[in-house]
This record gives sequence, structure tokens and C-alpha cells, in this order.
Amino acid sequence: MKYIHIRKSDGLTYWLMEPFLHLTYWCLFRKVYLHNIAGIPSDKPVLIAANHPTAFVDPIALCIYLDPPIYNMTRGDIFQRPWARKMLEDVNMFPVFRMRDGYTGRERNDGVFEFCQSKLVKKQVVAVYVEGEHHLDKQVKPVQKGLSRIAFGTYQNHAPEDLQIIPVGSNYIYGDRTRDELKLLVGAPIFVKDYWEAYQLNPATAINRLNADIEKALKDLCYHIEKPEDTALAEQLLMLLRNDFPARLLPVVEMGNQLFYRKNNCWIV
Repeated sequence: MKYIHIRKSDGLTYWLMEPFLHLTYWCLFRKVYLHNIAGIPSDKPVLIAANHPTAFVDPIALCIYLDPPIYNMTRGDIFQRPWARKMLEDVNMFPVFRMRDGYTGRERNDGVFEFCQSKLVKKQVVAVYVEGEHHLDKQVKPVQKGLSRIAFGTYQNHAPEDLQIIPVGSNYIYGDRTRDELKLLVGAPIFVKDYWEAYQLNPATAINRLNADIEKALKDLCYHIEKPEDTALAEQLLMLLRNDFPARLLPVVEMGNQLFYRKNNCWIV
């Protein structure tokens, strides 16, 4: 996060922790590759549509490497205790209540959607982990409908012409080991206004179309193995390519996407 955007962060702890987390990631990762991180504007209403390999590592990466402060949607069950809620809200996290966690009342998420809309109206950035769960599989899971409902609800109530959804992909070699590699790639914006006419005619069809476009964009930014039975072969090919293109020791953080796409185009099937 750039400190010129501190005013856009409600959580005091969020920006106090930011420099220490940079240092932590220098130690945690052998290499961090960043592509198009300036593609997240700080003066527009933005919904980040992100994949979710890990529980906390990739959300924190978004917070420290992208320019504006990020408000992260988080599973609601960890907000149950008042002290936990206060701590999480102070680092710009907010809850979503999922049926799989035992929540059945849709009204609980009405407040979440209103919270997101209030942030977007103020031209802040909200991150939604659209797969609905974290997993280490090198595969983009089907995109859930929550982000699309937030996007269309915001457009219906406030009509921000520049409301945009930006796909972001986080990629690891392993995802559960120290001294790993992280590749964080930001894609091109998807503007909600381009789907609004279709939404007025048939909301369900428009949501499905938007979700399909988000999923396609994420597959261009993430390691995606279409057939799970090819996983072992893909991992072996990735290891061979890492040996052919060894990473430089320094700097730890590098800009660029050439290494990702060289590997991606060679072996993702």
C-alpha cells in the first residue's frame, strides 16, 4: 500500500502493520513476481475478483503490494467473538456468512452487501475471493455469485459508471512451504455497465455471463490444470522449467510476467 492512500483505510492497524509485513514476506518468500499492480486504481470503485490458494497469505499480499488499501471479505464464523471482530475490522476485514458455515439467514449478508456498496461509493477497493474457499489445487474453481450480486446491486442503487471488477491471480509453487515463490498478476478491468442492459432483461443470465467472464480472466492469470489427472505431470514440467530458468537471488521482489507466462503457456492444459 502506498502511504499517500492512508486516508482510504479505516483500520489503524492495517497501515501500521504494512511495513512489517513487507519484511515478513521478504523472509517468507524466495521470490515475489508482480505484474501490473498499478492496474488497481485508487480513485475508482473497484471489486477485486481473486482466486484463493491460501487462507491468509494471498489476501495479505494484495494488501501490501497493491497501491490502495484493500477491504477483504472474510468467512463470518471467525467474527463471532467481540475481540476478534474488533481486531479483524481494524485490518479492514469484513464478514460474509456462508451456508457451509451454518448460516442460513440471507438477511445476515444483506448488511455485508450494504457495507460493500458503501465502500464502492467512496471509491474504495473491496476484494472478494470468488471461488468461495481456499485450496492449493492449481485449478480455478467455479466463480460464486456473491461478487456479481454486489456489483449489480451497487450499480442499481448508485449507478457508478466507472464501477469495475478487476481479476487478480495469486500463484505459488507449493503454497504451504516457506521460501516459496509468489506470482501476483493483475488483469484487465471488467466494467459492470457493459452488463447492465442484459441484467435488466434477465438478471440470472447476466450474472452467469459475468461470472463466466471473470472465470475466464482468472484462468489467464492463474495456474490452471483443466484435468486433475494431469496434475502430477504438470508439476514435473513446472519443476523442469524452474531448473531451466532459475530465479535470481536478489531482488526478492521483481516486476514482470514473462516467467509466469513462459511456464503457463508451456504446461497448463
